[in-house]
Amino acid sequence: MAARKLKIYETCMASKNKQFGRKAILDSHVYCFNRGYGTLDGCRCQWICSHKGCNVTLLADSDGNIKKEPRDHLHYPPDAASREANIQVGKLKKNAKETAAKTSEVVDEVRNNVSIAILGRMPSKQSLLQQVQRSRKEELNAPANPTNFVNLVIPHKFSVHQKRDSMGGAELVEERFLQSEIPVADKKILIFARQKFMNLLEDTVDWLIKIIKG
Repeated sequence: MAARKLKIYETCMASKNKQFGRKAILDSHVYCFNRGYGTLDGCRCQWICSHKGCNVTLLADSDGNIKKEPRDHLHYPPDAASREANIQVGKLKKNAKETAAKTSEVVDEVRNNVSIAILGRMPSKQSLLQQVQRSRKEELNAPANPTNFVNLVIPHKFSVHQKRDSMGGAELVEERFLQSEIPVADKKILIFARQKFMNLLEDTVDWLIKIIKG
């Protein structure tokens, strides 16, 4: 008899064991990845039920094939719509970290492609927008505010802009975003702009400049 297999999906969300990444479904119950370890028979992954207060676990190999079946749960599994809503929210957060699309576009891409039943189990659009923003903020991991501007160094990931490949490639490509750093006494003028907007300025005769004093 062939081993049963988990349905595994990425979430980019913290589970009850504070781990990020994968969840899995077996017999309609949802499990969080708990830990992995090596054996003479290969890698083993322990999964724990995601339901609050339930500590039922199972063992599977790295491909999701069940190696040790879980014992009976003392609660009902979530309904199909709730499970799928959880998967879609995880997909949304994963897309937020991997694409350069606008926050609203990331949310609408998911919301517009699910049924009414699933949409009813998902958080509100405003809540999803906030979750995407938090996910991106965590992914950026911005450095602390500088103590002075003379020694300020802009990390590479903040000095470039990721855009779709104009040659038709599937991967995002980097474009220069930090155009110039100009020292002024003990401060700096930082010019951030995409190249296409720099080209527009170059071709413009009259500039309107707004100076904001702190």
